[in-house]
Amino acid sequence: MALFELLGAVAWVRVAGYSVLLLVACFIVDFAMLPPCPEQIPLFGFGRGVWAHVRNSLAYFTSHKAWVEEGYAKRISNFADTLIERVVVAPRGLRHPDFAWTLPPGAFVTVNLEGTHHDDDLYANARAYDPLRFAPMREGESGGGRRDELPRTKKEEATAPRALGMVTTSDCHLAFGHGRHACPGRFFVAHELKLIMAHLLLNYDIKSLPQRPQPRWIAPPMPPLGARIEIRRKTRPELVAGT
Repeated sequence: MALFELLGAVAWVRVAGYSVLLLVACFIVDFAMLPPCPEQIPLFGFGRGVWAHVRNSLAYFTSHKAWVEEGYAKRISNFADTLIERVVVAPRGLRHPDFAWTLPPGAFVTVNLEGTHHDDDLYANARAYDPLRFAPMREGESGGGRRDELPRTKKEEATAPRALGMVTTSDCHLAFGHGRHACPGRFFVAHELKLIMAHLLLNYDIKSLPQRPQPRWIAPPMPPLGARIEIRRKTRPELVAGT
């Protein structure tokens, strides 16, 4: 049991570390795109000491969540090019009803994560980083993601309010898998990434770079580990008194 816990710790520490690097690489070229995000952080009590209502407070960070989702979980900075590996176990194979092909038993199947998240048919100008791409729709959401009006097209489904959550899985959003075996730790990871980025923006100044550091492709994409970033602690953190 201890061995499994140790292996799990190695996995999520690695993914979280890579994710932070990829997120910083997204907006380091132009911090002007992020003004709404840091301003929300102290407003809801994130500051000194213990944050007693972390989960409830994070629900108010609409803009903050939007650029974390756009930069990591939702689209731009995928930590893998393919995901959701499966093996066909049906004795007669797996037949696709629309394309009329059959995968034989024992065939290895995976999903194109990189291509799906950068598909212009699903996301307008899909290769561009838009930190507030999902914020306007999330802010106008009501009813907690009600399903009474289902979208009709693939693009509408990908950008429907109920599909915009960082931990929501669908055939358009595959960062945490999909279906029965979707990542069970995605809820913790979502909170973790938001808190890490909130802490960075609140307590540190990061110098912009002339161009975005590009990840390296060695099978899966790797963060730009050779990039040099200048960072310094803020002399007067923007904290709310009494929190």
